Amino acid sequence: MKKFTIVLMAAILLISSALFAGCKSAKKPNEGGGEEDAKILTGIGAMFDEPVGWKNENASVVCFSDMERYVFYTRSTEAYSQKTSIAVRKGTLQEGIWKWGDATTVLSPAEGWESAHVYAPSVVKGNFIYQGKNYSWLMAYSANANEGDLLGSQIGFALAESIDGTYVRLGAP
Repeated sequence: MKKFTIVLMAAILLISSALFAGCKSAKKPNEGGGEEDAKILTGIGAMFDEPVGWKNENASVVCFSDMERYVFYTRSTEAYSQKTSIAVRKGTLQEGIWKWGDATTVLSPAEGWESAHVYAPSVVKGNFIYQGKNYSWLMAYSANANEGDLLGSQIGFALAESIDGTYVRLGAP
């Protein structure tokens, strides 16, 4: 019985070691020549891969054609930051796979009511005139000045001549 217990304990130790060996922190090179934590992706693939610490949420997709799309989304202003901005990426269908370009920030926190979070974009194409100028794109978005949470958020509007910016705010809500 004692021999069986020792063999059983050895087997449990071996299996545990093998399981936990796969839990090492994954690293990948960064632009500065160092390394940073890599996200472990499982299941359905993400639209695009970013290092750990970046918030990407509230996606809004605009389809130009069967081969071209733009995704607007809420993104951290910098890694591990609670402040958020609105970014856009262009996607093109290549050999049956969507390839996404680099993120471009199109709306950042500003002074006053939207100084902490700018988030949850929704973009539509149309004909819009503001202060005598024609614009083709309207973005509705949420924003607030509370760095701790999203309480007190309001809805703002911004206009652009092209889908990927520059977006002009329509003033205070």
